[in-house]
Amino acid sequence: MIMVQMKLLQRLGYFPMLSDVPFAIIDHIRIALRARPLSGEAISRYDQSGTRIRHQKLLRTRPGIQAFDTVDLAWFTGLACEAAQTKTELPDIVNVLIEELVRCRYELPPLATLQRMATQARNEINETLYRAIAGALDDGLTSPLDALL
Repeated sequence: MIMVQMKLLQRLGYFPMLSDVPFAIIDHIRIALRARPLSGEAISRYDQSGTRIRHQKLLRTRPGIQAFDTVDLAWFTGLACEAAQTKTELPDIVNVLIEELVRCRYELPPLATLQRMATQARNEINETLYRAIAGALDDGLTSPLDALL
């Protein structure tokens, strides 16, 4: 099962639960390794065991991959805000985040986390722009464009 975890990490950039992986993929890896068949019960036991966590730690250390942790949250939030200053679409911001995580050798967090961070960053940047425009209009400038320029 550790080889299945390794191949999933190589291809996906994170460790899904083995019970969520299509059995055809697990079976393909098993056949390539000439290993014995795995039952669904064995896979679900593995998902709930401490062995899975130990295997993940081992698989991260070999290629030097870091687990995404809350310690890195401030850096990641700043990165999302930087991306939101030049990107307007959420998928573009998420792609910037994914590229940086891969470049820095981090295990990818769930997509929902990336989308939430991108949304928050975009909202913060939009609020800043809205306040700047409203402030320029309140100052009575001849043209809002003059204030922005």
